[in-house]
This record gives sequence, C-alpha cells and structure tokens, in this order.
Amino acid sequence: MKNLLFLAGLMISALSYAQDKQQMQFEQNGFIGISIGPSIPLGDFGSTNLNNQKGGFADRGRSYNLNGAYFFHTNFGISANVFLQSWDSDVPYEKTRWSYHSSGFLLGGIATVPKGKFNFDFNLQLGYANSSRDQLTHPLHSFVDVMVPKATGEALAYSIGLGTRLHVGKGIDMMLAYSYFNSKPTLGKKWYSTDYDISVNNFTLGIGYRI
Repeated sequence: MKNLLFLAGLMISALSYAQDKQQMQFEQNGFIGISIGPSIPLGDFGSTNLNNQKGGFADRGRSYNLNGAYFFHTNFGISANVFLQSWDSDVPYEKTRWSYHSSGFLLGGIATVPKGKFNFDFNLQLGYANSSRDQLTHPLHSFVDVMVPKATGEALAYSIGLGTRLHVGKGIDMMLAYSYFNSKPTLGKKWYSTDYDISVNNFTLGIGYRI
C-alpha cells in the first residue's frame, strides 16, 4: 500500500511539474508580429450607388500591419500597430480608376486570455492616419477626359479588434485577427475637398515572436 501511495505521489508530482513547465513555456512579457490580409470597405466608403453623393466606390483592398504588445499583467497590457492599407476603385465607367491609401499608427490597450497553447486577445486602439486618393480620370465624352488631382488628408483613427495567437514553437506564434478600422479625413485642399468616412473590416493572418 505504501508503495502504491508513493507511486501515485510521484505521478501527481510529475504531472504537476509537466503542466507548470508547459505554462512557463508560453509565459510572455509581450510580442511583436507582422500580418497581412484583405480589407473590406463598409458603408458610404464602399458604396457603388451613383445616387449616393457620399459614395467612395472603394473595392476590396489589402491591410499590412506591424503590431506588438507589452503585458504588465497576465491579462492586460498596452498595444501598438503601424499599418498600411490600400483599396482599388469599383466604378461603372471603364476609364475611371483610382486607388485609396491610408497609413499611420495606433496605440491602446489589450486584454488577453491564455488557454493552453492559445491566447485570445481584444484590442482597443486610437491613433493617426494619413489618407489619400489617387489622381482621378473621368471620361467627359469619347475624346476628352477630366483630370482630378491627387488628394490627401490627415485625421484621427481608431480600431477595435479580436485575435487569436497559437503558440506553435519556442517563442513563435501564428496570429489570426479581425479588426474594425475607421477614420474620417477631408481629402484635398480647401477649394476642392471631399469628406470621407473610411470604414473597413480587416481580416489578417500573420506570424509573431513572444518576448
């Protein structure tokens, strides 16, 4: 009986040690990563309705991100994101084409829930975006095109996001994330400017390194 109790104690101790070791393997002070994915315009920004004077005719684009976080608690920390986004146009006129671009940085808070080899994250960030619309060419008739110059503008931006990080190796994570991004710049100069409501859903896949 004593031998059985001794063996049971050894097994419990070994399992406890293995669990603690696994948990220590995935402990983190923070992470840094890169990600890329589709960016889908919403609302007026993505509207292709010719009767919508606020329509941006933005088509599906791309989102590139360099992001990271530092945790001062097991579940809470601060996060940052440097981003570049672009969208093509979706218009009914064959010769009318342009693109939108937006780049900048976001800072905010992050909450995370560790679960085995996973971390489930929630981000709320505020920052700055520099946005632009390329030169616009619009066919007036068969032989004449109207040229509208490139327009740029700056505005505050914010993002709300959810993500999952899978710990695939020593210090290495695979990252899957969704975020809603919004900025309201005025593009152009005073005498020829347009207000835009850039609202998009971003879906990204990336790789990160735990620090």
